Amino acid sequence: MLDKIKKATKSWLFLVLMGLLVLSFAVWGIGDIFRGGVTNEVARVGSDTIYAQEFEQRFRNEVQRLSQDSGGLVDTAQARAFGVDQQVLSGMINRSALAQASSDMGLAISDETLNRAIVTNPAFRGTLGQFSKQTYEELLLLNNLTPVQYERGLRQDMRSEQLIDAIIAGSTVPRKMAEAFYSYAGEKREIEYLLVPPDLAGPIPSPTEAEITAFYDANTALYRAPEFRSFSYFLIEVEALKDEVDVTEDELREIYDFEPDRFAEPELRTVQIIPFLTEEDATAAKQDLDSGLAFEGVAEARGFTIEEITQENVQAFEILDERVAAAAFNMEPDTVSDPVNGELGWAIVRVTDIEPRVQQTFEEARATIEDELQTEGARELLDDLYNRADDELSGGASVEEAAARLGTQAVTVTAVDRSGNDKFGDRVPGLPENAGAILAQAFTQEIGEEGELFDSRTDGFFSLRVDEVTPSQIRPLGEVRSDVIEAVTKQKREDALKAITDSIVERANAGTDFAELAAEIGRSVLRPEAPLTRDTSGETFSSTVVGRLFAEQPGTFVEGPVGFGESRMVAVTRNVIAPDLEADREQVDALHEELKNRTAADIADMYVSALR
Repeated sequence: MLDKIKKATKSWLFLVLMGLLVLSFAVWGIGDIFRGGVTNEVARVGSDTIYAQEFEQRFRNEVQRLSQDSGGLVDTAQARAFGVDQQVLSGMINRSALAQASSDMGLAISDETLNRAIVTNPAFRGTLGQFSKQTYEELLLLNNLTPVQYERGLRQDMRSEQLIDAIIAGSTVPRKMAEAFYSYAGEKREIEYLLVPPDLAGPIPSPTEAEITAFYDANTALYRAPEFRSFSYFLIEVEALKDEVDVTEDELREIYDFEPDRFAEPELRTVQIIPFLTEEDATAAKQDLDSGLAFEGVAEARGFTIEEITQENVQAFEILDERVAAAAFNMEPDTVSDPVNGELGWAIVRVTDIEPRVQQTFEEARATIEDELQTEGARELLDDLYNRADDELSGGASVEEAAARLGTQAVTVTAVDRSGNDKFGDRVPGLPENAGAILAQAFTQEIGEEGELFDSRTDGFFSLRVDEVTPSQIRPLGEVRSDVIEAVTKQKREDALKAITDSIVERANAGTDFAELAAEIGRSVLRPEAPLTRDTSGETFSSTVVGRLFAEQPGTFVEGPVGFGESRMVAVTRNVIAPDLEADREQVDALHEELKNRTAADIADMYVSALR
C-alpha cells in the first residue's frame, strides 16, 4: 500500500534510499531480532541510532506488502532468504545519512510546502477526486503509521530530496553517447545461412564402456538426486467443508430479495462531458448547439478532442462529479443536456449509448447464492476446527490422532522431492493439487517435529510431521546408465555435426563459394524473411549464432546451434543496416533522457555511499 503513496512522489531520493545494499556499514543484531534476542540497536549512522523495534516494524510492513502484491503468504523466513531485511535496513541507513547531511547544511521544508505535498498526493484523494482527510488517515493506519510519524518522515525525505536534487543538478550525458547506444542496439543485419541437420552426422557408434564411465565421472552433477522426504499430514479446507453446510430455500430467497443489485448487470452508458468554467460559457455553448453546431465542434472550441471528453460504458459512480452523473443517467440516448451546475464546475452532457440493466432471475442466481452461503458456513466450521486442532496438538496428540478426532484422515506421503515428484519425476499420490505450502513446510521442518498448524494458502490449514529424510546424493551409474548412454550418443552426434560446420566455416572464410559448399552436403543457402536484430532468438536462430554474427564483420562466416533442436547452422552477414537517427529522433531522445536519469542516479548513489 505504501507503493501507492510513493507513486506520486517518485524521485532520485527514493531510488537512492532503496537501491543500495549494505556493503560496508557496521550492522549487528539483525538475526537476534527474529530469534527473540535482546539486541536493541541494529545500526548506528553518525549520531543516529536505528533501533530493533523500528527496523522490525518496517521489515514486517514490507513483508506484508510483498504478500499483498504476490497474492500469497510471504513469511519472514522467505523474505529474509531473498534479502528483504537487508534491503529494508539499507533504506533506513541511507535515509538517516541523507537526513543528517541535509540537516547539517541547514536545509528545511516549510509547513506550507509539506501540506501542499500531502493534499496534492493522488493516493489521498477521496471519491470526489480531492484530498480527503479520512482517506489520508485510513491509508496511514493500514500501514501502521500515524499522521505525525508520516509527516515527520515526509518532511525528512523532502529535505533530503532537496540535497540530492542539488547534487545531480549538473549531471549530463552527451547526445552522441545516446546516438552510439541507439545505433548499436538498433543495428540490423541481412544474412544467409545453411542448416546442417543431425542425420548428416551419419550412424553414431554405440559408446564404449570407457566412454560411458568417463562421461559419468565428468558430469556427476547431472545425475544428482534431489533431497526426498516422507511425511504425514492432515489438511482441512473450506472447499471440503461446504457439503456439510445446509442452506434452506428461505435463506436463498432472503439474500436474493435483499440484494437484487448483486445479481444484475448494471446499466452502462457512454457519455460525453464538456466542462466549462462559468455558467455564461455553458449557456452560450448550449445556444450554439441548439442553433445546429455539432457537439464535436463545441468541444473542439473548448480545446478538447472528442476522445478526451468521452467515457465509454461507465456506471454512474464512475463519473467523478455526482451531479453530472445524475444528469447523464436521467437522459434519453442521443440527447444533449442543458447546462449542469456540477460539484466541480459547469458542464454539458451528451449520452450516445445505453446498455440497459439486466436482472438475473432467482433460479439463475441460485447457484451463486448457495455457494456463497455454503462458503460462509464452511469458514465458520473451519474456525471451529482450527481451534479444536490447536487444542489437540497442544495437548500432545499426534498428527494421526488429531486428524481422527477432527473427523478427517492423516495422509502419508512417501519419498517426495520439493516439487512434489518421486524419483522418476512422476507426481506423488496423496498430495492436493495446490500443495506448495505443504511441501515448503515439509522441507523446512525438522524430522519428528509436530504440534503446529500452518496456513495452506488455499483457504484452509494443515499440520504435518516429517518421518524420513533422504539427503541429496549422486545416483549410481547403474541407475542412470541409459541416460548416460543417451547423453554420450548425443554428444558424439553434436561433435560430428560441429566438425562438418567447422569445415564449412573454414573453407567459406578461405573463399570457397557458400552455395557450392551447401550443395556438397545436399543443402541450400537460405535467407530469413526479415533482417536480424541483436535480440533475435527463436526456433531457427539461437542467441549464440546471433551474437557471433553481430560480433564479426560482414562476410565472415560463423557457426553454432539452432534455436531449437539438434541441428547446427553456418551463417554470414551480407549487409549491415544502421538505424536512421533522424527518422528515429523521438526514440533517441527518449534513450538520451534515460541515460541522463541513470547517470544522475549513479551520482546520487555514490554520494550516499560516501556519506556512509
